[in-house]
Amino acid sequence: MVIEKEGYSIVDTDGDIVTPLVSQKGECAYSYTTSEGYTFCAIEKGYEMALHNSKESKENSDIETVISKFRKPISCWLFPIRVSVLSNGYISLVLSREHLCKEAFIKGEKEKIPVYQFLKEPIIHRFGNDFYEKLEQIAKELKAAPKQFR
Repeated sequence: MVIEKEGYSIVDTDGDIVTPLVSQKGECAYSYTTSEGYTFCAIEKGYEMALHNSKESKENSDIETVISKFRKPISCWLFPIRVSVLSNGYISLVLSREHLCKEAFIKGEKEKIPVYQFLKEPIIHRFGNDFYEKLEQIAKELKAAPKQFR
């Protein structure tokens, strides 16, 4: 198992702490795929289950208490948006079109839900509500702009 070999996290070529991958295709060691072909994060699923259980029951086990307070790393929560700090200190956000997200991109396009709206909660968590509101405003302006400027 990759976690036993590499550890719970690794340092990538940019010096960032990231989750280990199980193959060259880029599957996260903490991901799992359902029989329908959807890929999910096991850490987030544990967080959601513990949160749900804690709302239903006042008596939590020690492990549920720990899990319910631990959410996946922000880099994972924002995925497929990749965050980098540039040499001038600016932050770069890049949309990565990973094969793991293929179905999500198809669904988003079909339902006309842009990635930034789908990731509203982690974007606000990481960058703040003002940033998200500005992002929405820019998206509206771009949508209204003539095609040659989009």
